[in-house]
Amino acid sequence: MKRTLRLVLLLLSVLLTAALILTGCEKNGGSSTTSEATTPQQTEPQTEPAPEGIVLVENGQPKVRVIRSDSLPGDDPQVRQALTVRDAIGEFCERLPPDISTDWSRDGKYDDGTLEILVGTTAYPQTNETAAGIGYTGYAVRVIGNKIVVFGFSSEALSEAVRSFTRAVRAAGDKENKSLVVKPEDIESSGNVGGLLSTIPTFDGGKVPVFYDPGDKCAELIIGGTNPEGFSAYVTKLEAEGFKKTASNDIKENSFATLNNGKTTVNVGYYAYETSVRIVAEKYSADVEAALGGGPYERVTTAQITMIGLAYTDKDGSEKSNGLSILIRMTDGRFIVVDGGFNRTADSSALIKAIKDQSKDYSSKTGMKIAAWIITHAHGDHMGMIGKQYSTIKSSGIQVENFFINFMSDTERERAISYYLSQSSNHWSNGEGSMYSQIYDAAKALGATPVVVHVGQVFRYSDLDIEVLYTIESHPKKLATALNTTSLVMKMTFTDPSTGKTTTYMSTGDATGDAFDVCAKMYGDHLKCDLLQVAHHGGTTWGNDAGTRKAYQLIAPATLVWPCGAAYWPTAAARAWNSVLLDKSTNPNYAEVYVAGWEGSTTIFPMPYTIGSAVQNLTSKS
Repeated sequence: MKRTLRLVLLLLSVLLTAALILTGCEKNGGSSTTSEATTPQQTEPQTEPAPEGIVLVENGQPKVRVIRSDSLPGDDPQVRQALTVRDAIGEFCERLPPDISTDWSRDGKYDDGTLEILVGTTAYPQTNETAAGIGYTGYAVRVIGNKIVVFGFSSEALSEAVRSFTRAVRAAGDKENKSLVVKPEDIESSGNVGGLLSTIPTFDGGKVPVFYDPGDKCAELIIGGTNPEGFSAYVTKLEAEGFKKTASNDIKENSFATLNNGKTTVNVGYYAYETSVRIVAEKYSADVEAALGGGPYERVTTAQITMIGLAYTDKDGSEKSNGLSILIRMTDGRFIVVDGGFNRTADSSALIKAIKDQSKDYSSKTGMKIAAWIITHAHGDHMGMIGKQYSTIKSSGIQVENFFINFMSDTERERAISYYLSQSSNHWSNGEGSMYSQIYDAAKALGATPVVVHVGQVFRYSDLDIEVLYTIESHPKKLATALNTTSLVMKMTFTDPSTGKTTTYMSTGDATGDAFDVCAKMYGDHLKCDLLQVAHHGGTTWGNDAGTRKAYQLIAPATLVWPCGAAYWPTAAARAWNSVLLDKSTNPNYAEVYVAGWEGSTTIFPMPYTIGSAVQNLTSKS
């Protein structure tokens, strides 16, 4: 009986175990796996599949940051493009968009462990790698490791790269779920926007080129971290690709060259003080090339410089004292004009009279010709006359061959105006400098050629060499503090063909400040001159009086050609920066000063010049 009971209990136990096993198999989809697979602590956790792509936004939170160049001002076009990229990603974020950081680095190393979008010309190696694979008008969006590079050399190219990237981002994003995952193949792109820079070869070495819009239908690239060998190698590369060198010049440690291939002219300069090469491209013009001058000439007269007085009484009774009108006669009988003064008939009449008087002995043979009319910058007391009074020049029978210009681009000028007005600054005023376009009107009416001059070029006319030392193209890539900073600076050397004696004259317009600071750093004692047209009528330019003083110390002239009226002269002479010129302890060469005076006055400096030989004819109000 007991044996029977044990058998029944054993059978029940077997049946219960079998039932448990069968139940476990059903819970595992009928699989006949071992009981280990059914133990709860051994079951694999259930997770979402990994995203197939780069996660930029997850659950409304940005997982990426945007990087832009640290060296650019906040309103630079590249910075605005970085903001556009940030905002496009921010559309998928719950609250805040991605951070924007700069490429600043204390030790020169960059964060390789963070997902970042590099916009524009950053110092990251991934930007260099991307830039090396495209031409100067190309753009590209590339994924390199955990960096997304959005790059274009020019403003137009970078804009296209950003447009391409943001289109891809918006197409890939999920606004409902606040997520943004992109695949490399969906966002990568490249192309070319064309333009001047597409016609020139790329520079080998140095930092990633920075694009600058210099205006006057030119395009500029600034390449830092290079050397004289890099400059020479690029000139050689241009020549190998069919460009012909038409001019070259070395000033101290700086080197310059102008080349063309019949379609594009390239002006290349090595700037020693900033170890950079600057490349300016423009459309080729045979007329512009011819303006470089040189060649044989017939000597029909003597050379001289004439400063014309411009001061006058305004309608409100105040005296308008400051303006600039300089007439230079060369030995071949032609003239150089610098600016011309106000939009006043009196100013055009004074200039015409001086030209007629000074050419009367030979004009029946040669005519009355202005070889080059130099416009230092677009202020009314400098270019107002020719901007409005050119019809009187035309009717006088005077022929104008060329205008020498280098104006600031509208883009850069409007950026500067917007910034400084936002800072409640009086450095700029609304619309200032926009009158430059009047010169193109004057050139068309007079049948003259507008010639955009570039740093390092030398224009040779009979006994006179005109060396371009500064234009807005050589200004550091930052906002110009004032329109005066765009003034041309030129060193003129007169050589007496019979004796070989030379006299040097510095034409400065209103340069001063930052412009003079660049000149001092670039040229040092090459600035030394015999006669100086005192810049900005004796004023300075905001924020850099030290630059003005340093340049004046280096110029160290004996004769000061001061373009202002007698009423302003005592005030100007008392300015601290002008003591550098007038004090023998800082300028041992100082010997004399001539003030332009009232309208109609003239001061004539015969060339070659001897101290004390100037002839001044002043009207009664001077």
